[in-house]
Amino acid sequence: MNKYNKIGFVNGSAPALNADNLNHMDEGIERATDVAIALETEIATARGDSADLNTRFISGEASIEAVKSEIATARGSYDNLDQRFNDLIVDDEGVISTFNLADGAVATTIIEDGAVTQNKLSADLKSAVNSIANKADTADVDTALATKADKATTLAGYGITDAYTQSEIKVKLDQKLNKMPFDSEPTLSSPCYLTSGAVYNALLVKADKTALATKYDSSNVEVGKGELTPAQAIYDGCKGSFNYSKIGKTVTVALNITNLVAGKNYVQLAGLPFMAMTASRLSSIVAYTTANKLVNIRLDGSWLYINSPGTTFAEGEKINSIITYIIN
Repeated sequence: MNKYNKIGFVNGSAPALNADNLNHMDEGIERATDVAIALETEIATARGDSADLNTRFISGEASIEAVKSEIATARGSYDNLDQRFNDLIVDDEGVISTFNLADGAVATTIIEDGAVTQNKLSADLKSAVNSIANKADTADVDTALATKADKATTLAGYGITDAYTQSEIKVKLDQKLNKMPFDSEPTLSSPCYLTSGAVYNALLVKADKTALATKYDSSNVEVGKGELTPAQAIYDGCKGSFNYSKIGKTVTVALNITNLVAGKNYVQLAGLPFMAMTASRLSSIVAYTTANKLVNIRLDGSWLYINSPGTTFAEGEKINSIITYIIN
């Protein structure tokens, strides 16, 4: 409110009593009236339900001491309320300091939905939010765990009741082959399962070890090689060689006749490693020469008769063949 400048009137002298000066006085009266009305309104508000301001100010709630106590509480550790409020107001970087906020001061009931967005959170809080985004809550975990077995040290603890126990398995193993003696030879009704009952009876119809001892072994195998020569002088010029393998009385000979007399259609060679049995005398073997001619080979003792029907041998013609026969 501006100070009112009064006008001092003097009879017969200036200032004159005119409309301008009277309006100036009227304006001052109006301003004073407005102030009085405003003051009355303020006093009424301050008085509240009390009869007067004195009654209001001496009450416990509105006493000067009570007001001072409220201000001190609101100020906290700050020097004044201005400092305290500045820490709760967004600074130039848009960050609110919460150093002096009491635990629980910011409750979810006073935060509007959508007021706190992720870009307003600190890096630490964002990391924490992201880390729990896909985690199950306790209700989900409890539900899932309810279907699982409790940790136990026995099968029964996992609800398995149809399995052998350790002691039962031991009893069963005690009755198996690793606990039963083997006979040196099969014996009827021996404690060894393999040599008793149906198994033993089946073994009786099989070969015994005495018979097996007379069968093939490495000492019955003989291998070697030799040369074939003309059986008679008229077949001079024919020659060949062979490799053989004898197992028991069976001989297999790999023939390599390297020269057949050109112009002849029949030759005789001697020198097979063993005499063929009489029953196989003159047995016939069909072979092809290196000139793709069909020849007939017959066996007689240790001789070979080679015949080329309808044609003669050519220069350099050879025969490679394998024959097997039984010796006496």
